[in-house]
Amino acid sequence: MIEPGERRPGAADENGAPEVGDPAGRERWDRARRELTVSPPPLATILVRARTTRRRAVATVAAVAAVCATIVVVPLVGSLRADDRGPAGPQTPIRTTAVPSSLPSPAAASSVSIPPASPPPASPIPVVIGLSLSDSQHGFAVSQQCDDPSKSAARCRYGVWRFDATAPQPWTAMTSPIPDSTTDKGWGADIVSLSAERVLIRFATGDRQHPSWFSADGSRTWSKTAPRRPVTSIPTGSRPTVECVAVSEDLGCSRPGIVVDLQDGSWTTLAAPAGVTPSAVVPGPDGRWWLVGTRGSSIVAGPTPDSGRSWSLSTVATKPSRPVFGYQLVFAGPSVVWLEVIGQHPDDDVKNGLLAIHRSADGGRVWRPVWTAAARMEPRTQIGAAIGGAGSLQLCTELDRSYRIDAGGTATELGAGCAAGSFRERTSWGFLEHTSGATSPGRTSTDGVHWAAIPLLPSS
Repeated sequence: MIEPGERRPGAADENGAPEVGDPAGRERWDRARRELTVSPPPLATILVRARTTRRRAVATVAAVAAVCATIVVVPLVGSLRADDRGPAGPQTPIRTTAVPSSLPSPAAASSVSIPPASPPPASPIPVVIGLSLSDSQHGFAVSQQCDDPSKSAARCRYGVWRFDATAPQPWTAMTSPIPDSTTDKGWGADIVSLSAERVLIRFATGDRQHPSWFSADGSRTWSKTAPRRPVTSIPTGSRPTVECVAVSEDLGCSRPGIVVDLQDGSWTTLAAPAGVTPSAVVPGPDGRWWLVGTRGSSIVAGPTPDSGRSWSLSTVATKPSRPVFGYQLVFAGPSVVWLEVIGQHPDDDVKNGLLAIHRSADGGRVWRPVWTAAARMEPRTQIGAAIGGAGSLQLCTELDRSYRIDAGGTATELGAGCAAGSFRERTSWGFLEHTSGATSPGRTSTDGVHWAAIPLLPSS
């Protein structure tokens, strides 16, 4: 097990590039840098997506870095979802969170995510490198199965599996559109289950020019995806996200935008409000989409009353002077909303620093500060999706420790209780915990308190 702060072969340096001791990783980094620093094509044909992977040391907001397959994935160049990028940089994307109104006990599992800096372990049996569920009982996974683990360029095959918890055999091997690869090249699986029958698979490189596939029949047949003309509202059944649509020379995100995955497998764009730099679009507890981002020097957040044609944004606070990587929204019932600010912590040894927490008790109209980071003060980090109640917020740090922060700003350490090695994300139906590169897919929960294990993939 790699302890937090310890580098493994192929790990990235502070600038996101692999260390000198990893020539293969350095070569991939240089190649990716050359590809991404050319002038980008028009927005309608390239939208860079920031969805990196998870590993057991650090995770939250996406920043451009060499990462491995992730929610979350192998050494590839990701993109920054936030409006700033600090020297250390985040290691995984923040999964903006909606949560139940009741806060679970300290024993309830949280999770820690870690984006590996090298490909998932080579294995003679399938390991899960991508998982997405449309509800707690249906979804899809991508597996990796490599030949001789001792070889630096072992041949790897990628499978697609359909999950149905109600069937006698929950996992069924389906047709895979993914070509074979080798461990030295690496591959990132970004899989999205739109329904029990509709699924998307993309290379998790943050570049929509790379191949991506869509299936409308449960992954029996596949077709290539394509962009469509921009839309003025979010279509029913689609999935909006914030992605990088322009990459700077230093591989930072110079322009994020709202990208919408449609039910037919195509994708499009939606204009953000004038003057607003978006950071995330997430569903609220009442079904409305919420936007969080910045406007000038202010953090703003709020819902849309008309599917994205307009947004009711309120000022949360002034943006911190330290670099910000992103924001996480946590809903607790119909009125209480928490907002976490993730960025460059005052302690330089922290890569996914928790900078501030704000709270609204009236559905996001008025906000007040709850907690602000300080040097050598815990909690210093935020990993995965937090769980919120009306009076407190429970989170996990990159050291697998659980903390509760109440509405008055008092932080209490709850000890262990974070599921090490997994990444917890909030979905439209509950919570999903997944460990990339493991034979165990993970577990699900509809309330963040009671959990059910997902059955293992068949061994052959």
